[in-house]
This record gives sequence, structure tokens and C-alpha cells, in this order.
Amino acid sequence: MNYKLFFQLILINFCLFMSCSERNIQEPKQETKAVKQLAIQEHFTYKEIPISGTAYLRFYDFDENLGLFFEPKLIINSQKFEIKGYDSSTYGNKGAINAVSPNGNYFIIDLIKESKTKTLEYVGCVIIDIQNKILVRILENSCDGAWNNANQWIYDNKVIVSFD
Repeated sequence: MNYKLFFQLILINFCLFMSCSERNIQEPKQETKAVKQLAIQEHFTYKEIPISGTAYLRFYDFDENLGLFFEPKLIINSQKFEIKGYDSSTYGNKGAINAVSPNGNYFIIDLIKESKTKTLEYVGCVIIDIQNKILVRILENSCDGAWNNANQWIYDNKVIVSFD
């Protein structure tokens, strides 16, 4: 018997076996990762942020790829309300409230969307009226301001918006 041919056949079979084994090991890992991502998305129910008293802002959707929360709703006394005038399918948020007015009737959140180049684009921020459950103002470049004690939004020492 030709031992050289015999060992070559054994070596080829061994290489084929190892090659198939590596493929079988790698494929389930990728499937497992996809299943875990799906499980994370299925288990996300909402993110809730207290505003004032019995009012909360609750986000019902999270895009893991963008890292943005969508579908914000006001929860007041355990009742869920839409925010009138807010396009919750287009604009996302990092899951934070920027500021709440001293009287607790208004709050500000950022508006962020995915640009055409698939990057995050900061659009500005919005002022939400809690009692009327409505977007009352879009601010494009004065979002770094602050509320004063008279419930006015101040930016660069100027009154931008005044309530009450």
C-alpha cells in the first residue's frame, strides 16, 4: 500500500472536517446575536421620566441602532395622552428632559432625527405644555437657555418665551 497517498487522504479529510466544524461553530454565534437583539427589542416596554407632581414623560419606542427614543406620551394621573403637534414618528430623543418650568407646567426636550446620510441631526428643542398636552413652541437655536422664576425661557440674557 502506498503510505504517502494514505496520509494525504487523511490530511485532506482532516482539513475538510476542521473547515466544516469552523463554519458550524461561527454560524450559530451570529444567529444567537440576532436573536438577542430581537429579544432586547421585544422586551423594551417604555422609558419613563418624572416631570412634576403626577406627570411623567413616557417613551414607548426605542431604536437601538440610532440610540433614540420615540413615541413620547404624557402620563398624568396614570392616564396616557398624546402630545398634540409633536411628530413622534420622525423626531427622537436621547431619553431626557432638558428643563422643567418653575411652576411645573412646561418642559423642554430635544428634537433629533436621522439625516439622509444616516447620521444623527440635532434639529432643536420643543416646549411642551403639560396641562394642555400640546407642543407650544419649537426652538432652533436657544435650547441652551434656562427658566427664570417668572416661567420665562431665557437665552443669551433675552426672554425667548414667556408663560403665565
